[in-house]
Amino acid sequence: MDIFPAAQAQLDPVDLLRVLMAGVSLIGRSPRQAVAGYFEHHGVSRRVEGDRLIVDLPTGSAVVRIGRIGNIRLAVSD
Repeated sequence: MDIFPAAQAQLDPVDLLRVLMAGVSLIGRSPRQAVAGYFEHHGVSRRVEGDRLIVDLPTGSAVVRIGRIGNIRLAVSD
């Protein structure tokens, strides 16, 4: 039994693009896999539609477009 469970950081839509770009540069794998793995780690539901990864954030939906060489674009809607 863990007396002090690790607190999981909440997703912050304002910092999300910076965090995703940093993660992709640090992981060194496919940008698409790194971004999908980030959302999987945080338990965020997601689906792929063409070149877009659509995630359901607590504050609304976000569309993540992952281009060549880790070019990531993020659009958040409520």
